[in-house]
Amino acid sequence: MKVAREIATPKGWTESAPPLDVQRIREDFPILKQRVHGKPLVYLDNAATTQKPQVVLDTL
Repeated sequence: MKVAREIATPKGWTESAPPLDVQRIREDFPILKQRVHGKPLVYLDNAATTQKPQVVLDTL
């Protein structure tokens, strides 16, 4: 996964990574396809739960 950030070099900040494609990442997680009251589900991470990407679920 690529993260949107600038890359530090000895001469300072010179390069930028491409922006984070949130929609593409959401598509990897089946639970995020659900809608509640017509709105997309939002997942707030915490230490008690971990969502699995579809590729992991397919492997199980």
